[in-house]
Amino acid sequence: MKRRPQPADLDEVGAELVRQTALISWSELARQHAAGNILGVAEQLDLIDIGRAMRADRSDLLATWLADGSVYRIDDPQAIEWQRENTQFWALVIAPFVIIQAQVKTPG
Repeated sequence: MKRRPQPADLDEVGAELVRQTALISWSELARQHAAGNILGVAEQLDLIDIGRAMRADRSDLLATWLADGSVYRIDDPQAIEWQRENTQFWALVIAPFVIIQAQVKTPG
């Protein structure tokens, strides 16, 4: 996600999910990673769409995304790299998970 979408541009559920997103560093997520509660979201997917599907208990969609790697568990080597680089993420809590997507930095 390059920037947070404007809640006014979305339906009620989408707007609520956008308001619940936060930009956060990996170091603030490390405890959740240790508990196994973090799912990464590939750049080509919309974090809000993933949150919407999870909130609606669309386990069929989640299973598809997990199978194709679009949504993934974070392994320890990746976590170490993100800690070292102080990577920033857009994060959204859909209990019991925190779904994250790396902040895409635009040139300029």
